Amino acid sequence: VEQGPLRYVGMVKAIDPKAHKLTLHRYAMDKTFDIAGDCKVMLRDDRTGSLADVKPGNQVTVTYEIPEDTPTARRIDQTSATYTGTLTAIDLTDRTIKAKHLLGSKKFNLADDCAIVLNGKIDGRMRDLKPGDALVFSYNDVNGVNVVNRIARAEAPEETPTSVTSINP
Repeated sequence: VEQGPLRYVGMVKAIDPKAHKLTLHRYAMDKTFDIAGDCKVMLRDDRTGSLADVKPGNQVTVTYEIPEDTPTARRIDQTSATYTGTLTAIDLTDRTIKAKHLLGSKKFNLADDCAIVLNGKIDGRMRDLKPGDALVFSYNDVNGVNVVNRIARAEAPEETPTSVTSINP
């Protein structure tokens, strides 16, 4: 008899760190996990992360146990690379997109199950994206091809005052 870890791969449909719940979607089915208090989050290049790094639409691998018939996540691996850039081209037929950032650009092929996250919902479509959109791409290099599995709007940086000057009359 050999005992191995239980693993489940899917797209994050919902995550609620306060309630310690994670719901993954795969093949038209959802599976919900409790998140253990000591659950590890692992990112690309063996970096440790936190639950804040796990977002709806991410492709993850969950290693879990089933104490008292409750699937409980012990480790969440979110190992996709990220790229933030401005959308420059969309090809709906080939399911490819291009984005630029500073002096460089990247071309991405959309995975069949690519999540496009717009307004907090994971059901966006390619036609909802427009050139000039600031986006974050989560992708994996598959034999030299950048395959994107999540696209979301880039969050605007918060405006903070650099200095405050008081003028007395």
